[in-house]
Amino acid sequence: MARSRYAPTPSGYLHAGNLANFERVRRWMDELHGEVLLRIDDMDGPRARPDYMERIFVDLEQAGLTWGLGPRTPEEHLANYSQRLRLGEYKQALLDWGGSELLYLCSCSRKDKVCSCRDNRLSKAELPVALEVLEAGASQRKYALKIKVEDSIEVVWKDKEMGLVCLDLSKELGDFVIWRKDGIPAYQWVSLLEDSWQSITHIVRGEDLLTSTAAQLHLSKLCGLEFRQVQFWHHELLCDEQGRKLSKSVQSS
Repeated sequence: MARSRYAPTPSGYLHAGNLANFERVRRWMDELHGEVLLRIDDMDGPRARPDYMERIFVDLEQAGLTWGLGPRTPEEHLANYSQRLRLGEYKQALLDWGGSELLYLCSCSRKDKVCSCRDNRLSKAELPVALEVLEAGASQRKYALKIKVEDSIEVVWKDKEMGLVCLDLSKELGDFVIWRKDGIPAYQWVSLLEDSWQSITHIVRGEDLLTSTAAQLHLSKLCGLEFRQVQFWHHELLCDEQGRKLSKSVQSS
């Protein structure tokens, strides 16, 4: 059966762009007689606020956006569905994979033009110790765990709206973070695992997430995950009269 998801982040109120995205999800699943899952991406806990969480459920209800799987209330989400509850599972999945000798600890900042860390790649046996080093330095944000993207890595998929997409991952994104300097798994890793574990077959995203899709498809190939079978729909973003990405909250006050 087809299955898609609403995946809001409780770091702000839902805006018109979120709801337009979720409406596409609902329409696509209605066409395919599929299921919709509500998954609240709350791994970045420090940015989450209770009022943001509560408002997600209110706004979805007011917009008439229904779902059959996932939490029905903020309390149910926090008790049973929060990604913070699965931190150990994300770590174990990384250890089980081992990184294909492409992972490395990086202490560089965004200001550094050249990274000397990327040549010190980790073997599967070294990865557990590297994660311990990362976690020990999390309070000082000393290290991040990155994956090296080799030159000319092309990722290709067929998109519902854009047709055939071919993206040079090394040029468009380059090396990217798997585990963050603050000691939590990065979006690319968490989102990939959740979509795989939850048997998601269809994903609707804004065109600003093309590089995320490419990164996750690349990762899934390395890890051997079924994410490679997902169908994608990348749509244009809602913009204001000045052509800026529309992000006005639907919160009225």
